[in-house]
Amino acid sequence: MKRFIFLSVVLLIAVQSVSCLAKPQAEGGGTTEYTPDDGFVFRGLSLNGEIGDLSVSDDVPLEMTFGFSPNPCEYNMSLILETQFATDSPETLDFSIEYQASTFGLGQMFQAWDWNTNFWIDFDGGYCGPFNAAIPFLNEGVYTFDLTQFIPGIVEEGTGRVRFRTVANRTGFLLNWPPTISYDRIWWTTTE
Repeated sequence: MKRFIFLSVVLLIAVQSVSCLAKPQAEGGGTTEYTPDDGFVFRGLSLNGEIGDLSVSDDVPLEMTFGFSPNPCEYNMSLILETQFATDSPETLDFSIEYQASTFGLGQMFQAWDWNTNFWIDFDGGYCGPFNAAIPFLNEGVYTFDLTQFIPGIVEEGTGRVRFRTVANRTGFLLNWPPTISYDRIWWTTTE
C-alpha cells in the first residue's frame, strides 16, 4: 500500500520547480567557474535540497528519487539546469558533477541542449541504450567532461546561456527502494 501511495504522489508531481541565483566564481589562470542559476526536476521527485545547494561541495545535496515512467526506454529521474556564461564563445568548456547513489543498479547519462538543432545531445551514453556512467554507490564521485568540441551548438549565441540535463534509470538489481541520487555539486568551467 505504501508503494502505491508513493507512486501516486510521484504521478501527481510532473514538474517540481526549484530555482536559485548563483554568480560565477573566478579562478586563477583565466578560467571561470559557473554554477547553476536555474533548474527544475523534470521527472522524479526532489526529496531534499534545492538548486542553490549545487554551488558548493558541502555535503548538503539536492536529493532525488524515481518518478513514474510508462515506457521502459524513458528515464525515471531527470534534472534540468541552466546557467549563463560571460561570453558566448569560450575557448574551453568542462562540465563537472559530484554525486552518489543510495544503491547500485542505477545508470546516469548527461546531455546538453543544442541551440542550433533544438535537440538534446548525449556526451556520455545513448538514449535508451546502455547508461554508461555508473553512479558512485555510497561514496561520492566527481566526474568531469571536456565539452569544448560542442561549444558552437551548446552555448547559445548572443547570450552565453547553456542548458544541461542529467537523466538516470534503473540498469540492474536495486538494493533498496526507492533509489535516490544525491547531487552535491554541479559546475561548468570555462576559459575565456
